[in-house]
Amino acid sequence: MDKERVLAMSRKENEYKDPYTMEIENKANLLAGDAMLTIVSIIFIVSLLVNGEPDYLMWSIVFVSNAFKLVYSGIKLKDKKQLRLGIGYTCLFLMSFIYGMIERIRG
Repeated sequence: MDKERVLAMSRKENEYKDPYTMEIENKANLLAGDAMLTIVSIIFIVSLLVNGEPDYLMWSIVFVSNAFKLVYSGIKLKDKKQLRLGIGYTCLFLMSFIYGMIERIRG
Protein backbone atom coordinates (compact mmCIF):
# COMPACT_ATOMS: atom_id res chain seq x y z
CA MET A 1 0.00 0.00 0.00
CA ASP A 2 1.16 3.48 -0.72
CA LYS A 3 1.46 6.20 1.87
CA GLU A 4 -1.52 8.25 0.65
CA ARG A 5 -3.87 5.28 0.76
CA VAL A 6 -2.82 4.38 4.31
CA LEU A 7 -3.29 8.00 5.41
CA ALA A 8 -6.72 8.16 3.77
CA MET A 9 -7.81 4.96 5.54
CA SER A 10 -6.51 6.28 8.85
CA ARG A 11 -8.35 9.58 8.43
CA LYS A 12 -11.57 7.74 7.61
CA GLU A 13 -11.24 5.51 10.71
CA ASN A 14 -10.59 8.48 12.99
CA GLU A 15 -13.10 10.85 11.41
CA TYR A 16 -15.51 10.83 14.36
CA LYS A 17 -13.00 10.14 17.14
CA ASP A 18 -11.96 13.56 18.36
CA PRO A 19 -9.70 12.96 21.42
CA TYR A 20 -11.11 15.96 23.29
CA THR A 21 -14.70 14.79 22.75
CA MET A 22 -13.80 11.26 23.81
CA GLU A 23 -12.15 12.57 26.99
CA ILE A 24 -15.23 14.66 27.83
CA GLU A 25 -17.50 11.65 27.25
CA ASN A 26 -15.33 9.45 29.48
CA LYS A 27 -15.38 12.07 32.25
CA ALA A 28 -19.16 12.41 31.88
CA ASN A 29 -19.57 8.64 32.20
CA LEU A 30 -17.47 8.61 35.37
CA LEU A 31 -19.45 11.47 36.88
CA ALA A 32 -22.74 9.81 35.93
CA GLY A 33 -21.62 6.62 37.67
CA ASP A 34 -20.69 8.56 40.80
CA ALA A 35 -24.02 10.38 40.75
CA MET A 36 -25.91 7.11 40.35
CA LEU A 37 -24.04 5.54 43.25
CA THR A 38 -24.73 8.58 45.45
CA ILE A 39 -28.45 8.68 44.63
CA VAL A 40 -28.89 4.93 45.14
CA SER A 41 -27.06 5.17 48.48
CA ILE A 42 -29.34 8.00 49.63
CA ILE A 43 -32.49 6.15 48.54
CA PHE A 44 -31.22 2.98 50.24
CA ILE A 45 -30.63 4.80 53.55
CA VAL A 46 -33.96 6.68 53.39
CA SER A 47 -35.77 3.42 52.63
CA LEU A 48 -34.04 1.81 55.60
CA LEU A 49 -35.01 4.67 57.92
CA VAL A 50 -38.61 5.02 56.68
CA ASN A 51 -39.58 1.38 56.10
CA GLY A 52 -37.27 -0.24 58.61
CA GLU A 53 -35.86 -2.52 55.93
CA PRO A 54 -33.48 -1.91 53.02
CA ASP A 55 -34.48 -2.01 49.37
CA TYR A 56 -31.94 -4.24 47.63
CA LEU A 57 -33.43 -3.68 44.19
CA MET A 58 -31.76 -0.26 44.14
CA TRP A 59 -28.33 -1.88 44.30
CA SER A 60 -29.17 -4.13 41.37
CA ILE A 61 -29.23 -0.98 39.20
CA VAL A 62 -25.66 -0.12 40.21
CA PHE A 63 -24.43 -3.68 39.82
CA VAL A 64 -25.98 -4.23 36.38
CA SER A 65 -24.57 -1.00 34.95
CA ASN A 66 -21.08 -1.87 36.18
CA ALA A 67 -21.47 -5.46 34.98
CA PHE A 68 -22.33 -4.45 31.43
CA LYS A 69 -19.56 -1.87 31.27
CA LEU A 70 -16.91 -4.29 32.56
CA VAL A 71 -18.02 -7.29 30.49
CA TYR A 72 -18.16 -5.19 27.31
CA SER A 73 -14.76 -3.59 27.83
CA GLY A 74 -13.29 -6.92 28.95
CA ILE A 75 -14.41 -8.59 25.74
CA LYS A 76 -13.43 -5.70 23.45
CA LEU A 77 -10.02 -5.14 25.08
CA LYS A 78 -9.43 -8.87 25.72
CA ASP A 79 -8.76 -8.04 29.38
CA LYS A 80 -9.43 -11.06 31.58
CA LYS A 81 -9.35 -9.03 34.79
CA GLN A 82 -12.15 -6.73 33.62
CA LEU A 83 -14.11 -9.71 32.35
CA ARG A 84 -13.82 -11.45 35.74
CA LEU A 85 -14.90 -8.27 37.51
CA GLY A 86 -17.84 -7.99 35.11
CA ILE A 87 -18.88 -11.56 35.87
CA GLY A 88 -18.58 -10.79 39.59
CA TYR A 89 -20.81 -7.73 39.21
CA THR A 90 -23.26 -9.84 37.22
CA CYS A 91 -23.44 -12.28 40.14
CA LEU A 92 -23.97 -9.38 42.57
CA PHE A 93 -26.72 -8.05 40.32
CA LEU A 94 -28.47 -11.41 40.19
CA MET A 95 -28.22 -11.90 43.96
CA SER A 96 -29.51 -8.41 44.80
CA PHE A 97 -32.26 -8.59 42.19
CA ILE A 98 -33.50 -12.03 43.22
CA TYR A 99 -33.32 -11.20 46.93
CA GLY A 100 -35.07 -7.87 46.36
CA MET A 101 -37.85 -9.53 44.36
CA ILE A 102 -38.30 -12.23 47.01
CA GLU A 103 -38.59 -9.54 49.69
CA ARG A 104 -41.15 -7.63 47.62
CA ILE A 105 -43.23 -10.75 46.99
CA ARG A 106 -43.19 -11.69 50.67
CA GLY A 107 -44.26 -8.14 51.43
